[in-house]
Amino acid sequence: MLADPDARLLREEVAALRTRLADAHPVFGDRSCDLTVIGTARDRAVFLTGLLSCLCTDEEVAAWQRGETFPDPWPKTFRKV
Repeated sequence: MLADPDARLLREEVAALRTRLADAHPVFGDRSCDLTVIGTARDRAVFLTGLLSCLCTDEEVAAWQRGETFPDPWPKTFRKV
């Protein structure tokens, strides 16, 4: 039996999606990103430190939710290697 109005998902598929989304983050949903970092332990540590400094803090996320703005630390241009 089909369970969605467009008749594209089976009832079991809808149930599986609901189960998966029940544990999703309350603000960001099921968004995720996988990143593979290759290099020496030191190189990875330097890269990850820089990356983590660019991610939003809980305070910045709360400010974003209130419609506030904050500086964007990401580079405006990228160099091709």
